[in-house]
Amino acid sequence: SKEKEKHCSANFPRIVVLSGKDSKATVYINHMGGRNAQYQSNPVTTVKLQDGSEFNMFSQIQHSKNAVHVEAVNATILNDAKFVWRGLLNGGTLSRVNLAVDLTGDDAECDLVGASLANDGAQMDIHTMMRHTGKRGVSKQEHRSMIGDRAHAIFRGQVLIKKPAIGCEADQQSRALLLSDTGTVDQMPTLVVEPDDVEGAAHGSTVSDLQGEELFYMMCRGISEETAKIMLT
Repeated sequence: SKEKEKHCSANFPRIVVLSGKDSKATVYINHMGGRNAQYQSNPVTTVKLQDGSEFNMFSQIQHSKNAVHVEAVNATILNDAKFVWRGLLNGGTLSRVNLAVDLTGDDAECDLVGASLANDGAQMDIHTMMRHTGKRGVSKQEHRSMIGDRAHAIFRGQVLIKKPAIGCEADQQSRALLLSDTGTVDQMPTLVVEPDDVEGAAHGSTVSDLQGEELFYMMCRGISEETAKIMLT
């Protein structure tokens, strides 16, 4: 009913992952709600990976257009362990994911890939903090966003390689595609490297829009502008 749709609620789910040595696990999480419901979701996931273990986390946010989602993921990676995160932000008036990863063990590995689809005035945020304190750690980040009418996408990421963490490798990339003149994007990748002995450390950021010639070519062949944009993305 309309009265129920106006009701605003909040939920606070908690997930704790404590892996065993040399174990492997995969978790799929789907955050969703009623079509027009107004609510706030505040999930927190805590991950601690023991030596030689691997944990894969797949997360999708497809909330109501009136929902607010603020999520925290905190991971600690010990020796030879690996943490993989794949996230899709595609719902809610405001969706934000904060990822904090500590590579404390030697030869620890982390692989983060996130995608944001923002439209109709929505705001999608991904914030990451990657801390290397163990030796020979490897971290990779790839974040992409598509921004439509009046929407706003934000990526703020920091990689910190502390002085004891020699032989580490870190890569952080952020790419955004503007689908509308009224969409905006903020990208702030940062990299702080204290030791001189690292295998590699890089970060990059690009923002582009759909090329007018490509749209014109497809529209001349009877394809609507909206359909052409979908096909080109």
